[in-house]
Amino acid sequence: MIGFEQPQWLWAGLFALVPLVIHMIGRRPSKPIAIPSLMWLKTFQAKQRKRHRLKDLIVLLLRILAVLAVVLALAKPSLDKPSKTLIIDNHPAGWEQRQDWLVDLLPLLPSGKYNVLLRGGTELNSIDKAALLTVLEQWPSSLAPLPEVMGTLLSYGFAPIDSKYASYLLPKRDVLFNALCSVELSDDKVALNTGDDKGLWKMFEGDELFLEWDSVSKIDIQLDLLKADLEYSVVHSSDLLEADNTIKIRKRSKSRRALYYLLDNQKQAATQIAKVFKVDTIIEYDDFSEPLETEFETAVLFGFDFIPEPILSSVKTLLVFPVELKNAKILEQPRANLNHPFYSKYFIGASPRNNWPSPEKSNFIDPTSEALLQDGESILSGFISQSSQRIYMQGFEIDDVTHPYYTALKQWSFKSSSVNIGTNRPLGNDNYAVNLERFGDQILFGESSEIGSENLALAQVDWDNSKIALLFALLFVLIAVIFVKIF
Repeated sequence: MIGFEQPQWLWAGLFALVPLVIHMIGRRPSKPIAIPSLMWLKTFQAKQRKRHRLKDLIVLLLRILAVLAVVLALAKPSLDKPSKTLIIDNHPAGWEQRQDWLVDLLPLLPSGKYNVLLRGGTELNSIDKAALLTVLEQWPSSLAPLPEVMGTLLSYGFAPIDSKYASYLLPKRDVLFNALCSVELSDDKVALNTGDDKGLWKMFEGDELFLEWDSVSKIDIQLDLLKADLEYSVVHSSDLLEADNTIKIRKRSKSRRALYYLLDNQKQAATQIAKVFKVDTIIEYDDFSEPLETEFETAVLFGFDFIPEPILSSVKTLLVFPVELKNAKILEQPRANLNHPFYSKYFIGASPRNNWPSPEKSNFIDPTSEALLQDGESILSGFISQSSQRIYMQGFEIDDVTHPYYTALKQWSFKSSSVNIGTNRPLGNDNYAVNLERFGDQILFGESSEIGSENLALAQVDWDNSKIALLFALLFVLIAVIFVKIF
């Protein structure tokens, strides 16, 4: 099926009537001529009249065809052809600068329509070559795998390339160095470090430049300098790849904290615990079967010897305190693990003579926990860390809620909970040189200045339908001229 990119030009086809009108106007009426002798009639033969009439009709037809061919060229006819498969590598590395290298690679593709596939399985069907750059202009980057289909891969070449594609298009560029930035959060600061790779650091408060450091590899950002509920962006230029060089920091004005108690008769004691840990919501547990309507940063579980799954999956910091102990063990000599940094950071004056909690009986918690209190080799209380979540558990009842031990736990529960840090996933090293070495002659390179002879497999002469129509128009005119001259 034939279509037109500029169908409005088809109205110009009426100009094909112009040669016909001129032909009709140019016809002269027959006039009687006085002939003195009939002998001169022999020089005028009927065949000559027919031949001139046929020549005029052929020239007229060629003129009409020439006009129609020009009109078709202006209307840009297109024939539906099978779409070719094109895989676009929208890896974050280099994707922000895609306009710079896509404009060099796309001219290497033949004209026509393409089924475009991107990372993660996204598919765009029947995209014309001329529209590819516009379609990809706003398309986001992705770290999802590339689709495993046969076709032409168009890539910046940063990520490793698999040998599963029919052909490869890469830009000519230098190998990029990518520095790794580590992030450490303490009570009073955020420390950013790129090792031996020094560079320029810029910190933005919203869109405004806030702080700047030059020619350094490590910076410390004091949390006291940050305003609550504002997003700060820290960007380092220690390498040539900007896609993973931004760290976002947000300090919350208030950490949302909740206390859950198990039984109704525990409500009064739970209220006292809530004051110590500065929670703003007290909730009676009622067999959570649905996700929590409100998300909290910290949750205190009072009277629990288990952690409900909805709470476990929705909070960052958990403190679990039992009330009624079942099958508790009689303790011999509870002692503190003073080597744990908890005591030096939060429990002021901790020493072998300090009055840490000394329960008479307790259950034992997970033996892989970071021990705070022990009885022999068994752990009575400690921390469990999993992913970005922090959990404190103890196997004994709270005897004195005002004990400095629980004040220290309160301070621990606030640690880092009021600061959110977002980092881009590190993109690793540039695999451009490895890809070149691996595939060699299979890779076709894009250059804006010229197309090398090695690229002729894809960079074919772009004879589109409009140019073919113009060629036919010139051919019809040339034939008409030759025909008039010879005949």
